[in-house]
Amino acid sequence: MDGGTATGVDKKAGGKLIVSTNALEVSGTNSKGQFSIKDGVSKNYELDDGSGLIVMEDTQAIDTILDEHATMQSLGKDTGTRVQANAVYDLGRSDQNGS
Repeated sequence: MDGGTATGVDKKAGGKLIVSTNALEVSGTNSKGQFSIKDGVSKNYELDDGSGLIVMEDTQAIDTILDEHATMQSLGKDTGTRVQANAVYDLGRSDQNGS
């Protein structure tokens, strides 16, 4: 999920987009209006129906909405995140060794 550019994305309800905030650029429109992920910052991104966002360490997400069946993992900083019913928000890194 690192690298690449996608501009002019028209994300409709039910469309899946799985991205990270690390070293990529995505911009377009969703039901909130304009959104972007650039230079380690995700702004006004709305996730739904299986979409996912990973906020990498030393990056941030601003005004994210997680609708039903969306997932977001935050290893960085986020502000204004709204989690709706049946969405999953993971804060921090999971440790598979349990330590």
